[in-house]
Amino acid sequence: MNLKDKLKIFLYDKAPNSLIFEQIKFAFPDEKEEAIRSLLEEMVTEGFLERRVHVNDRAPNVQRVSYHIPSKHLENYPIQTEIEIGTIKIPRMIDGDTCRAEDINMPILSFDRIVDQKVKELKETYDNELKRILGTIISIFGLFFVLFSIVNITIKPIYFSNELNLTQKQIFFQSLYNIIPLSIVLLIFLCVLYIIFRR
Repeated sequence: MNLKDKLKIFLYDKAPNSLIFEQIKFAFPDEKEEAIRSLLEEMVTEGFLERRVHVNDRAPNVQRVSYHIPSKHLENYPIQTEIEIGTIKIPRMIDGDTCRAEDINMPILSFDRIVDQKVKELKETYDNELKRILGTIISIFGLFFVLFSIVNITIKPIYFSNELNLTQKQIFFQSLYNIIPLSIVLLIFLCVLYIIFRR
């Protein structure tokens, strides 16, 4: 998508409000100022945009240039009347509206609710990630301990086989006899981990 199309989508999204050049440039930080200005003037020439120069009586040397899509190009275009921040919706200010006290109060009050919601989501994400990490660490140490114990238990009958006069069959069953209780403990350990960290 070229820059001109991106500008049109952006201006439609802000319609019917007008935007000064600085606001448009702010929305496209990676684009060159000259390219944006040239395309805006091109759309003015085509009649897609209307251009207006705002002179401040207190600062005559400061002139703001604004652009907006005229009504004839909006037709039945759905105008956004609400701004959605998270799960909170607040009224959107549209050119020509009179700013009322609650227009300022609502965003401030909504901000508090949005922050609380985001903090709860962040805490939940942090808790889940911490559980996952702790579960992994404990599992690794647990498995390492169990494997070390299995090897140790398995080797003992072989190591003392001469002293105990054990046959190979007896060594096998003795090792199996030693391993079974530890395997049961390991199974219980894994079940407990699953119950704790699945929450």
